[in-house]
Amino acid sequence: FFKQKTAYEIYQCDWSSDVCSSDLVPPAHEGQGLASAIARASLDWAREQGLKVSPRCSFYANYMRRHPETHDLLDADSARALGI
Repeated sequence: FFKQKTAYEIYQCDWSSDVCSSDLVPPAHEGQGLASAIARASLDWAREQGLKVSPRCSFYANYMRRHPETHDLLDADSARALGI
């Protein structure tokens, strides 16, 4: 699978939230900022759609914790769980 793909994201979306499940980057491409680029793009999309985000993987949770500009996207339960 990874021979043809560099990285991809798996997420679920319902009517009220963009639930980010996981960001997958092959080991050969780690450390190149691909996961962060995917996270930024998906969070930008969520903002454009007026959705709230409930991160379901540690990468997204840590990304959103470190980037205050994304805090307004978190649903209330997720913000509380992340200490925001």
